[in-house]
Amino acid sequence: MDKVHLALTILSIAIILGPIASVVYAYRSNMLGLVLPPELKSLASGNYSASRFQPPMPAGQPSYDPVTRTFTFPFKFTNPLDNTIAIQDISANVICKDHRDLLGYISINQPITITPDEIAIINASGYWTQEALDHFKAYHSGPEDDDINVAFQNLNVNVAGVQIHIDELADAGWVMMPPR
Repeated sequence: MDKVHLALTILSIAIILGPIASVVYAYRSNMLGLVLPPELKSLASGNYSASRFQPPMPAGQPSYDPVTRTFTFPFKFTNPLDNTIAIQDISANVICKDHRDLLGYISINQPITITPDEIAIINASGYWTQEALDHFKAYHSGPEDDDINVAFQNLNVNVAGVQIHIDELADAGWVMMPPR
């Protein structure tokens, strides 16, 4: 009876470990592909054309609140997967498109959960730095200057645990400047 029990135990272990070992062997040169869907893998490599994923893109015009002195950039993002995902972080340097001077930084306050096929608007916000206020006085103080065209540098997005980096988003829109 002990031999039958031992044989069944070994058979049970083989039935469980056999498929696992074969899958690990099949993915031995690409262990990341074992746990990441192809869409996230191509997104992480920066190859957006091979993925249904598209990076978050500006949606509409940024806004400025003079009371809190914050500016907000809306981003549009569509979840192409069949699973709910979370955008953990968005951050970027905000620069003057004309003069390339650093004006501030943007980020999101909390992670955002997006259900399958949902189009979400993500609001990233920040503050003008003192250097930005000096830049406005030096270069944008004409009678018709009330807003400034900005770009993003080092745009970083963490989508479902995958870090995406875009060196520059050349046109992020026009943002109201604080009163001078």
